[in-house]
Order: sequence, then C-alpha cells, then structure tokens
Amino acid sequence: MKQYWLVLDPGTFLWVKGSKACAYSTIQHRIMRFSVTKKLNALVTDLLQIDNLYRTMLTDKDLSDFEIHGWVKELLSLGCAKLIPITKENKEVAVSLMPMLKVQDNLSYYKYTHNRQTDGCIMSNLHKLVVHLNGAQLGNNNWARQILFPKSLGVCDLDRASFFRFLYSMGYPHSLSEIVLVGCIWEYAEKKQLLEQLCELSTPISICCLERDFVTYMRRDLKSIYSKFSFYILINNYISDNRLIKDPQICYYFILSSEEDYEAAETLIVQYCLENYRLIPICTGKNLTFFENCIYLSEEELLNINLSKREIFAHQVINTNYFGVLTIAPDGKVYSGDMNEPAIGTIDESLYTIVYREMTEGHSWLRIRDQKPCCDCIYQWLCPSPSNYELAIGKPNLCHVKP
Repeated sequence: MKQYWLVLDPGTFLWVKGSKACAYSTIQHRIMRFSVTKKLNALVTDLLQIDNLYRTMLTDKDLSDFEIHGWVKELLSLGCAKLIPITKENKEVAVSLMPMLKVQDNLSYYKYTHNRQTDGCIMSNLHKLVVHLNGAQLGNNNWARQILFPKSLGVCDLDRASFFRFLYSMGYPHSLSEIVLVGCIWEYAEKKQLLEQLCELSTPISICCLERDFVTYMRRDLKSIYSKFSFYILINNYISDNRLIKDPQICYYFILSSEEDYEAAETLIVQYCLENYRLIPICTGKNLTFFENCIYLSEEELLNINLSKREIFAHQVINTNYFGVLTIAPDGKVYSGDMNEPAIGTIDESLYTIVYREMTEGHSWLRIRDQKPCCDCIYQWLCPSPSNYELAIGKPNLCHVKP
C-alpha cells in the first residue's frame, strides 16, 4: 500500500476550536475553514503534535475516502500543504516547522533584571508619547477615550517642567519614534518654551488640534518653528466653511458620526485633492448602526484578510493598537495606550517606573484576544487587536462572527 506525507507549509497556521477549524496561509493569504469530524480529528491532532514536525502519514486507502480526499485536495489547492510520496530515500526527509512564537524578552526576564537594578532593555518597548497639553473649546472627553482628540475645557495646563523631567528621567529619549501634542497649543501658557525645548530633540513632533483652532491661531501665528512639526488636523464640523491646506506636513483626520459626515468628508477630499488623510468613525451613543457598519468586521472580510506570520505572532502577544504608547493627561497622570483604563502613574515618577509597571502589571500593552467570545473563535488571531472603541462602548469584540 502506497504511503504519503501530508506536510503543512511552515507559513500555514492551523487553528482548532471545538468542532471548527481553519488553516491560514500567510504566503498565499488564503484561508480554509472546515468542520473537525471524527476522521479529520485524528489527522489534525497528528499535525498539531510538535514531535510530528507538522506532518501526518496517509495511505492510498485514506485518500480514497471522499471526506479525507476533499480535505487534502483543498489544502493543496490553497498552497497550505504538500503531499509527498514516501520512499526509502525520503521517509524521514519530508518535515516542516509549525509556526510557533518565540519570545526573547518575557516578564520573568524583566523582573529578574529589575531586581538586579538593570533596565534589561525594557525601555526599548516605549515608542510613542501622546501628550494632552490642555483642553479645547470644542474638545470632547468621550471622544478622547475613543480616538486621538482634545479633552474639553476645564482642565489645567500640563506642567512643562514636570513633563521634561519625566521625559529625560532615563536620559535622552532615543527609543521614541514620535511625540504627539494634543489640545490647543496656542492657548498653552508656556507654548514658546515648550516648542523651543521640543525642537532640541531629534524625535519627530506632531501637533494634534481641531481645525477651528488651527484656522483661528495658526494663520496669524506663522513662524519658522512650526516647519519642524507635522500636524494632525481634526475635522468634525462639516457645517462651517472648511478651508483646507494641502501640505505634506498636514494629515487631516475626518471624524465621522453619520453617513452625512462621510459624504461631506469625501467632498472635501476631492475638492482639495487631499492625499494625506484618515477617515475615523466615532461612536456618539446615538449612531450605533452607522458605527457598526464602519467598524464591525464581517466573516467575509476576515476571509479576505492579508496577514504575515509576523503580524499574527504580534496579535498573540501584544496589543498592536497601542503597545509602546504612553498617554499623558493635563493633570500629569500617565495612561498606557489610551485613557480608558485607570492611570498607571504620574509624570512625577520616572519613565522606567511607568514602563516596567505596565509591562509587569498593566492591562493595555499586552491586552490580546484571549477572553470570551474571541478565545473560542477560529479567527481569534486574524482579528485586529482589541481597541479603545471596544473599551469605550463596553463591547468585548467588534465583529459579526459567532464562534
């Protein structure tokens, strides 16, 4: 009787959740769903045994079975596997490696180096600071919990001296890829000193503000210092006379709460030939249908998703939305990622203390889809990481798939 090795490709993930399973090829970006029947269960179990090197043995008799034959044929057609005849020469040669994540720096390592009073490279996990300097006249605290948006008026200015002590508490902030200033910077009492100090950094600086504030202040306050910064201009009022500037340093964030907003944003994008922009839905509490249509994933969208092996591994260990991001509120409180969870410290502490606390005790940077209903779903690691949208609206997931 002729024998074969069914060998899964090392770029193929095989996930089983109860009676449902899927194989996803990170090379072909194609997915195969199937039910784990009694016949297939033995084969799948065999494939997932690490010692079997991502292969299982089949015979002519196995392949003559209608169900097994169809299953193997689909795996082959999607590029997820190879079927190799076994000969004396290659009986042990046909092997593969199951895609498995290997984490070099784990929590135990960070705790060990911390106890030895060394940083253990933990600061390399910090990538970005989002700094809320103050509030804005048209700021919105609820929106600030969902997206990059200024808080309402009524908050104090961030203490500049304390912020820079915090920023330099571990020496020069080499690991930062960006510092984003949020609010109405033109109303910030120590604007001049703040900008001058930030210009001394090699870190890219961005200013996130409302379009109304940008138009009101920026055009009468044009100074060479601003040429060193980029801008995120937030547009959420489509009734006013929007006069946009096409500039490589400006990225427009169109905040959408309705279909009308979407149509108005499209009109502005075409009118000003904008290329650098983002469309950002927002949940107001009264627009759930629109919000779900924009944000919620369907099973069809998941079946057409294109992810690399590295991206899937990232979904398994970190939150790709805000890993490495610290948010500083005007009162000096520091949050990991966004402002939905309780603060993890203040700027009176050191950057190292905050980063170490988040890596070992926090709930944002390492928040993954390991809770119900996601942990019971075959698409668990294909879905984007949990977002602040879910936290803000109190939903565990943002999809229409039922595990």
